[in-house]
Amino acid sequence: MPVSVAMTNGVCRVMIEGEMNIYNASAIKDHLLNAISECPRIELDLFNVNEIDTSGIQLLIMLNNEAQRRHRELNITMNNAVRNVMKLLNIEIGEMAQGLCR
Repeated sequence: MPVSVAMTNGVCRVMIEGEMNIYNASAIKDHLLNAISECPRIELDLFNVNEIDTSGIQLLIMLNNEAQRRHRELNITMNNAVRNVMKLLNIEIGEMAQGLCR
């Protein structure tokens, strides 16, 4: 579960690869909370997530709630597998980039 964070001009780009599940939720949560506390705009890249469970979904909901509470802009790009899980659960979070799915 590699997570990389790059900060440029007030934008935090967070890229998550591999699994977003109960086994690494705590580590991912730390990265997400750091990003949202430091940047007014967060770009979350989930293109390379190959597994997401309810813990991963809870992290996305938590991030969305924190972004709203702190008046942060949240943009999410994801692959079709993650998008299908989100649609299945009828969840829309932040600005989910429609045209950037693969």
